Amino acid sequence: MTPDRQSLEHLSRLLGREIDCARELLQTLALEYQALTRADTDRIESVAADKRLQLQQLQQCLLEQDRLLQRLGSTGAGPQGIERLLAQASPRDGLHAQWEELRAVTRQLREQNEINGGIVSLGQRHVRQALELLTGRCSDGDTYGPGGGRRSTPAPKTLAKA
Repeated sequence: MTPDRQSLEHLSRLLGREIDCARELLQTLALEYQALTRADTDRIESVAADKRLQLQQLQQCLLEQDRLLQRLGSTGAGPQGIERLLAQASPRDGLHAQWEELRAVTRQLREQNEINGGIVSLGQRHVRQALELLTGRCSDGDTYGPGGGRRSTPAPKTLAKA
């Protein structure tokens, strides 16, 4: 089914909202990065709450987008459905530019999220190593035993007990 003018305008509004939500989330991830690098736990918790709300808003936009695609008889939801719909739309509608902008912001989100996740993983590894040292348990690195569990062997001497 060829999309009508009203459906294309609705899609444009949805893409605009998605772009706005994605940009806000990108700013929040930047704040999260700052909080993580400063080990500011109060700020990390605050930013995490904001991030959850923004992700819910973004998810709501995606649900509305999928409903629109379904109503238009698109053969798919998500990015594939949008791409099929855009193939039928005129470049003058501005939808192509909005779609590319959203994809660019999404790439930035993915990159920043990977950076933040790396910081969290590194912090967890340091804490685990410190706990192993204090409790006298040495793991065999990041290897796993035959049962799938992390290997851990007693250290020759306990350094401290709490």
